[in-house]
Amino acid sequence: YGDSSGYPSENGFTTDVLALYDWVKARSGNSSIIFWGHSMGTGIATNAARKLQEERGVQVDAVVLEAPYTNIRDAAAHIPITKFPGFEYLILDSLALADMFFCNDEK
Repeated sequence: YGDSSGYPSENGFTTDVLALYDWVKARSGNSSIIFWGHSMGTGIATNAARKLQEERGVQVDAVVLEAPYTNIRDAAAHIPITKFPGFEYLILDSLALADMFFCNDEK
């Protein structure tokens, strides 16, 4: 992301994945396309799959979630570093202000 302009956002990540999906779909013929997300990427994979279904009526072939979580705030509650003073304000609240929640449990 370092060479990009603007700010990262959950919606921006999802838009990027959907653009990549369109590119791959145009070149893959009848091959299956599988969404795979690892850790934080599981939020982006679930967002993209849901948007395809709800906004385009496209049934995705498969979604693979490796090391998923319910949502960022719940996931952080189980990581020792989050117990340090200021972590919630500096990291979690900053993510929320940037509209980054990655709610796998809702998607």
